[in-house]
Amino acid sequence: MKKTQVYIAGALAVLAVLVLVGVAHLAFVFPKTMAVWKDEGRALSIVEQSLANLSGLCTSFGLFLIPILLLAVIGCGIWAVVAGKKGA
Repeated sequence: MKKTQVYIAGALAVLAVLVLVGVAHLAFVFPKTMAVWKDEGRALSIVEQSLANLSGLCTSFGLFLIPILLLAVIGCGIWAVVAGKKGA
């Protein structure tokens, strides 16, 4: 049972890291891509428009989401270490 907790906590930590990286990319890097698209003046596809909307959301709420995701990564990491030590 303890080994299962370690795997679950590790998987959640990895998932939280991936979401954190995605939010940070959409909030800080992707707006530069949107500026290039705006300069080109072409119509955006549905996927590009969806990414632009998601980037706007991450830009608006990034300062709220990023600390929560950092806490999730730290919490899941601590959970994995504690569960691993108890199982050993």
